[in-house]
Amino acid sequence: MARQFTNENNYPHWLYHTLTTNNYSKGTRPSDISVTRLIDSPQINQLRYEHSNELVEDVRDRVWSIWGSAVHSVVENTNESNSDVLTEKRFYHDYDGKVVTGQIDVYDMSDKILYDVKTVSAWNLVNGYKKSWEFQLNVLADLMHMNDWKVKGLAIVAVARDWNARQAADVETYPKHAMTVVEIPLWKSSIRMKYINQQLSRHFKEKHYCTPEERWQSEEKWAVMKHGRKNALKLFDAEGAAGDYLNDLIDPQKSYIEHRPGSPKRCWTYCNVRNFCPQLRAERQEKR
Repeated sequence: MARQFTNENNYPHWLYHTLTTNNYSKGTRPSDISVTRLIDSPQINQLRYEHSNELVEDVRDRVWSIWGSAVHSVVENTNESNSDVLTEKRFYHDYDGKVVTGQIDVYDMSDKILYDVKTVSAWNLVNGYKKSWEFQLNVLADLMHMNDWKVKGLAIVAVARDWNARQAADVETYPKHAMTVVEIPLWKSSIRMKYINQQLSRHFKEKHYCTPEERWQSEEKWAVMKHGRKNALKLFDAEGAAGDYLNDLIDPQKSYIEHRPGSPKRCWTYCNVRNFCPQLRAERQEKR
């Protein structure tokens, strides 16, 4: 059964249809797993499959997904007659009995650079690129390599939907423009193969679980705070270091230490199968 959608804002029927239409295609050949699923948590993929008829999403939450699809369509349509560019091509390869498939966004045949176009928050770029982008592009590069296409470089074209000129002026690492090209490291073939085999084993052979990285686990911190101020004076990995910093302040009585426990942000807020997750359920029971 397909996922259920609600329409709490009472959008008109044509807009509802637009927001719920899924143009994703798995391709014409059989496969065992897509690149998107391969690089993600095996547990989340399995739970989404098992509880697909219980998942409910409101159409208002699909706005940026549709926006991203629109950007991809523009890129594809405007490069149809460009013989130096390959867009939206799907590749397949059998890795030791499991067929992996993935569709590239843009491959520049003149310089052999593989690009992926993403619609993101500008703040996703402040601390560098997401590690999942590196995983995705390197697996796609390996698929191309296995199909006799040479890849010399990788890059993300990040379109920041919420880019703000004032933030760009005030925050040093904030993207300077609404569109940013981010270079991604291209792994050696042996490293790509090791990662792919590791993920295939996790999906098809091992017990399913989520790693701290897949759970978006934040690290435990101790913040030195000043009364009346919202932002921390400084963050520390250890309580002792925070205490030393506090004691060295000119007027330590005006400040205090705030403990910030690490938390799996994806599990608590963003994962749509968290109510079915045995890993999260076990952790909650341990805390009781």
